[in-house]
Amino acid sequence: MKTCAAEVTFLVLIGCLVVPAFAQNDLGDIGKELPVVTAKTPAESLAMFEVQDGFRMELVAAEPLVHDPVAVAFDEDGRMYVVELPPYNSYVVEGFKTKGSIRVLEDTDDDGVYDKSVLFASGLKYPTAIACWDGGVFVGDAPDLLYLRDTTGDGKADQSTVIFTGFGADRAGEAHLNSIRWGLDHRFHFSTNLSGGDVKAVEQAKDKPKAVSVRGRGFIFNPRSLGKFELTSGGGQHGLGIDNWGRKFVCSNSVPAQTLMYDDRYVARNPHVEAPAAAVDIAPDGKYTKLFRISPGEPWRILRTRLRKEGKFRGSDEGGTPFGFFTGATGITIYRGDAWPKEYRGNLLVGDVANNLIYRARLESKGLEL
Repeated sequence: MKTCAAEVTFLVLIGCLVVPAFAQNDLGDIGKELPVVTAKTPAESLAMFEVQDGFRMELVAAEPLVHDPVAVAFDEDGRMYVVELPPYNSYVVEGFKTKGSIRVLEDTDDDGVYDKSVLFASGLKYPTAIACWDGGVFVGDAPDLLYLRDTTGDGKADQSTVIFTGFGADRAGEAHLNSIRWGLDHRFHFSTNLSGGDVKAVEQAKDKPKAVSVRGRGFIFNPRSLGKFELTSGGGQHGLGIDNWGRKFVCSNSVPAQTLMYDDRYVARNPHVEAPAAAVDIAPDGKYTKLFRISPGEPWRILRTRLRKEGKFRGSDEGGTPFGFFTGATGITIYRGDAWPKEYRGNLLVGDVANNLIYRARLESKGLEL
């Protein structure tokens, strides 16, 4: 796999992060290394981005219309459904009780900038995924996969149905179901993440099905037949991309790109076959694929790495440097559009939040692999 420049332009979500559990009061003099960083305006933030020649980045929505976005979906009318998730790492903040929500943004004057915002749903436990379907949206809100719909036309969901339940969740909020994608088989596919869970269908389940473990698996369901689901090859932590041939790609924090080589539903038909792992690493140097960060380093990341290296804080010191390699790969996409030049089609894009950049790679076949 050949790598290219790490700047490209497409829809980018910018959220917030609660600083890890070491606060200034807890660390004494060390806490002085955590200066207060002044927030920038949306315009100031936009001016700091650097993009590849021939591309541009535009601001289409910002506070107060939307806050803390983690996932989006567009309906047939161009409305953008945004998952707002302020509770990330909220377990480290005493008394923090804010929950997740879904907001619908509209561009009412067709100038390319959203100017209307309606709170579609609120009070969600921990929403991390969304997909539009038949006038409503499927929402991953562990332990449930919900279907929300506005039946009155006021822009607010008045119908809420639990479709599947039992998905796992972790205390840090980094291991939840995610990335609901439409497949070539006219069904939805998504990742179950590291927490897995024991899942069963709720609606139309007359025979009271038993819960099935989904740990490390891919999840497939037909929106026209919600009483059942299938499991397939899975992997990754947060992110799922599908190319024009139906091949799947996943990633994890420190595993920037894997391809799922086969669908283990078919291998399972033969109990005598011991199949190799379906997920195969395709990044040239894996976690330590070189990344060239251009933005200033966050003080808390620098401090955390030093404290880990000195054995004063739990976790790997990752070689003693906080940047320059993958440690926050949290989304993977195969570009399938036609708005960009032809050479970008089929390119792999991975966002790495720890380095504040988007990594781009050109995929080349190597036998059966990429």
